[in-house]
Amino acid sequence: FHAAGRSDTDIRWYTNRSSVLALYSACEVFMLTDTSADFVDTWDFLGRRIAGMASTLAQLKKAADGGGGGESGGGSVVG
Repeated sequence: FHAAGRSDTDIRWYTNRSSVLALYSACEVFMLTDTSADFVDTWDFLGRRIAGMASTLAQLKKAADGGGGGESGGGSVVG
């Protein structure tokens, strides 16, 4: 994270690393059962997980910024 310009020294340090650990662990478990050539299915799995994490972060940021105020389902992170 420091190489990417991040210098957090608070709770975000732990949450960032926990997220990466969860992603890494999920990919390792998926790869154990991947029978595709050159682990193509694992790479696709990784891409989907990263996209999902980015989407969740964007929704959380939108909710924190007050986006989706009184709209039906607009502020939901889950749905």
